[in-house]
Amino acid sequence: MALLPTLILGAMTRPAHAVEYLAALDPASPGAISFDDGFFPSGFGTKVDLSRFENANTALPGTYRADIRVNKEWKARADITLSDVQGKDSAMPCFDRVSLTAYGIDVGKVDAAAAEPTSSLKALPEAAFCGELGEYVPGAEAIFDVASQSLDITVPQLYELANAKGYVDPKYWDEGVNAGAINYNANLYQNSFGGRSRLSGYVGVDATANFGSWHLIHRSSFNWSEHNGRDYKTTANYLQHDVPKLMSQVYVGDFYTTGNLFDSVNLRGASLVSDDRMLPQSLRGYAPVVRGIAETNARVVIRQRGALLRELTVAPGPFEVNDLYPTGYGGDIEVEVLEADGRSKRFNIPFSATPQSLRAGQSRWEVAAGKVMEDRRKNTPLAAQGTYQRGLNDTVTAYGGVTLATGYGAALVGGALNTKAGAFSLDVTGAKAKVRGKRAQSGVSVRVAYSKSIVDTGTNFSLAAYRYSTEGFVGLNDLTYLRNATKLGEDSPLAFGRTRSQFTANVYQQLGSKGGQVFASAARRDYWGDQRKQVDFTVGYSNQWKSLSYSLSAQRTLETANNIRLPGQPGGVGENTGRTSHRDTRFLVSASLPLGSSDRAPNVNAWIERSTLAPASAQVGISGTALEDGQLNYNANFSRSSGNTSFSASAQYNASHGSINAGYSQGRGYKQVNAGITGGLVLHGGGHTWAPTLGETLGLVHAPGAEGARVGGNRRSRVDSNGYAVVTNLVPYQLNRVSLDPKGSSLDVELQETSKNIAPRARSVVRLDYKTISGRTVLVDGTLQSGDPIPFGAEVYDAEGNLVGMAGQGGQIIIRGVDKPSELTVRWSDKPDDSCKIQLNVGPRDTKSTSLERQSLSCSASAPAVSNLH
Repeated sequence: MALLPTLILGAMTRPAHAVEYLAALDPASPGAISFDDGFFPSGFGTKVDLSRFENANTALPGTYRADIRVNKEWKARADITLSDVQGKDSAMPCFDRVSLTAYGIDVGKVDAAAAEPTSSLKALPEAAFCGELGEYVPGAEAIFDVASQSLDITVPQLYELANAKGYVDPKYWDEGVNAGAINYNANLYQNSFGGRSRLSGYVGVDATANFGSWHLIHRSSFNWSEHNGRDYKTTANYLQHDVPKLMSQVYVGDFYTTGNLFDSVNLRGASLVSDDRMLPQSLRGYAPVVRGIAETNARVVIRQRGALLRELTVAPGPFEVNDLYPTGYGGDIEVEVLEADGRSKRFNIPFSATPQSLRAGQSRWEVAAGKVMEDRRKNTPLAAQGTYQRGLNDTVTAYGGVTLATGYGAALVGGALNTKAGAFSLDVTGAKAKVRGKRAQSGVSVRVAYSKSIVDTGTNFSLAAYRYSTEGFVGLNDLTYLRNATKLGEDSPLAFGRTRSQFTANVYQQLGSKGGQVFASAARRDYWGDQRKQVDFTVGYSNQWKSLSYSLSAQRTLETANNIRLPGQPGGVGENTGRTSHRDTRFLVSASLPLGSSDRAPNVNAWIERSTLAPASAQVGISGTALEDGQLNYNANFSRSSGNTSFSASAQYNASHGSINAGYSQGRGYKQVNAGITGGLVLHGGGHTWAPTLGETLGLVHAPGAEGARVGGNRRSRVDSNGYAVVTNLVPYQLNRVSLDPKGSSLDVELQETSKNIAPRARSVVRLDYKTISGRTVLVDGTLQSGDPIPFGAEVYDAEGNLVGMAGQGGQIIIRGVDKPSELTVRWSDKPDDSCKIQLNVGPRDTKSTSLERQSLSCSASAPAVSNLH
């Protein structure tokens, strides 16, 4: 007997399944939906009017704030007008040429289609029109979903504007509200060693003040210790503002250059820098353009490393795909063209990229000028720098740059090449510098980089690079060091030591699906002047057997240096007193095993290390998470080395307002205790909101009364007692979907909407307002005077005519938003006699109670009796 009510509710919430099934119950009327009230038991006594459920998703005329999606891609959040149209049971959406263009529909192609002699389409009017979109746009359909407040438009790809996937029109970029955001990190240490105790502390601050689309950024740190005193250091102070028309950012103040081509330099001045984040995600990074020819209406499938990048349908003739999402810096692009007649054509496009590679037609650039502000260096010069990179085609990227400073000049030219053998880049930098009291010196630096992924063998040369600089080559950072050393009188080989050559390489090899991974890395650097040399080489293997993860690695290091007499030491300053050399080879074996199969099962971790310069050491420990949401992280370890045993333990509690951590370590002759806090604070027009560590771009959620509701899938971000919460990491210039989970909030608060879409500008704090209804929530067991339950589907209205509930099975009604004794009207059809009234009595509410208030009420024309069941 409960089947039909269940199907009725299913038809309301899942029409794609339940409605189709119910329609099939009436084979004489294909596509019609009808409900037989004969399925209800005869004892109901009151006939149930089910006609209201025969038309799903019925919308009333009016203006709605809705999300607009075209072919399942979000386009905008805007006001949509619905209007009655003759012959339609539901109000239909209205459009105009401007709105269709804003939604990504090419009205020019639509006009051309309507002008065809054989076309049956209506011409797009200049004014607004309401009705079936398919009457104007071939094959188009627009469906307004009342429940989700969204308008879904389906249109053939031919009539879409050629925007890249992930594109968000800049006019929808949200600059946010005036607000302040502070990231803080504070730690305190108590060390005891050799019978002496020392106290030290650290505080780091990263703060932003937002005024419209301008952002003031400040970063600083404060160190203090009983032994060394206090030290306050500012690392950044600058204004930042984006320039959407130039797809760039402007910085004014103390900042670092990007370091894309030249070494990054700290300047006090101004810069204008292109920002790849303003591009759609599908155009970020390097990826080749896929071109081919289709003979029919073909399906094109594009993969990389077996991962599906794109699948689309193309018309006969040449096609071009220029908005692939890159999956990394290596792996050939595999293209399959599936013709309508079943034929298949396949071809590969070689793809490897170095960090300098850009897509065809794309540019990256930077212009900066100011005074060099390197830490604790005097006599720093004024400098100006400009760089430019351009993707010439799918194979070649060209780039160059110039740096000018007082007594200094450098120029760079280079290019990146994508070949079947991998991606190469080569650039040459020439520089000339003058240091007071020294003759001018000039030199050249050459840099080569290589990247390749061999998918068939699972080999990945992530990056191999080599750089050689002649003895006279000086970079801008080197120049400031040399001038500072000369001013301090440090005329020694050590003071003038500069990098001669450096080499880095990383290789990764997958050994089948279960064979594990082999990895290796190498780095070598030597210097002019003091003959220093550093060499590091690491090779390792890792795998997993059942739930046991393990790895083995070996590391070889070599460091050689000249012993140079410094001021205050016996002998001549700068005199070479011999060479020292340190060689060390370390072997490490590590393993990790969970103690159980649950997500919260702790892990046992162990490792053993052997070094040629030190005795063997070993450690065993346990780590894991605890509490309901995994808010507590803990670990404890025992270590043994040179016959000495040490112990350490730490814990961190992660709350919605930040994190608290504490630790303890003890070994022979020493002991340390530490504690710290990290988190964020957002100051805004509604007050202040505490948060976990903040990212660059933030969302400020406002859901009045929804204290305890979770923001998205973040267990740490919850709505506070003032109705605010912070979304800590939004992606700038791209669509972000922010959802609210009511779990944890009061039963007396209803979220009218649970998700919003937003495209914030970089460093903004965007406000996201969620409508809520606050008020008492009561479960009513309702009966008629006859003793029968209130009819299923009956609607309940308050004195103002607002719908506050609907009867379910057995006459049970959930009523929301009634905070005082009220007379409610129950109606189950349009007939005047099919209604009654109930008197809802509500008294003081225990705000700490988590149980649902329940009342048994009789529905009649006179004042009913009330029985409270809690």
